[in-house]
Amino acid sequence: MVRKTQVTLLHIQPGELTQNAYIERNNGTMRQEVLDAYMFWSLAQARELIYSWQDDYNHERPHSALGYVSPKSFISNPKIA
Repeated sequence: MVRKTQVTLLHIQPGELTQNAYIERNNGTMRQEVLDAYMFWSLAQARELIYSWQDDYNHERPHSALGYVSPKSFISNPKIA
């Protein structure tokens, strides 16, 4: 069943990275801490390391914008920030 909504998809303009700053910040952090820091010998190895980094980033690492708690902790209890 297809449900109609009032959602309109908007795309950022090419070369205008500031229009999507949250994603660009995440991409830069991931590039610096994973992609530029390691040499991968296989796609499977890259996927494993990226998944591990992503898990740590979302479940363990404190984020200053969330009151120095992890995103998982913040979602569980948004009043802690």
